[in-house]
Amino acid sequence: MQLGASFDSDIEKPCMLLLDSLLSIGARSLEVHIISFVMDIYKAIGREVDKDIIAQIPLHVPKVPQQKNGEECGIFILYFIHLFMRDAPKSECSKGYLDF
Repeated sequence: MQLGASFDSDIEKPCMLLLDSLLSIGARSLEVHIISFVMDIYKAIGREVDKDIIAQIPLHVPKVPQQKNGEECGIFILYFIHLFMRDAPKSECSKGYLDF
């Protein structure tokens, strides 16, 4: 999610991505914690925002390569960054975001 994005823009809408290489916890069960984290970021940078507005930002959980143990996460993070920079849509997140 781009923290500078306007929530009112008709051209580009913000979205959040969860790239989970472990699938140890259901990604949707983390949504409330992610919203809280985003709210904390907004507070830290001095921006006021309504929690209901943040809760309306879609959370996308694309399929990503899965690691076999808990020791490879650093490699997977770097790989996800590479794939994201290569394949991320140039415009609105909700338009055809692909799995990795």
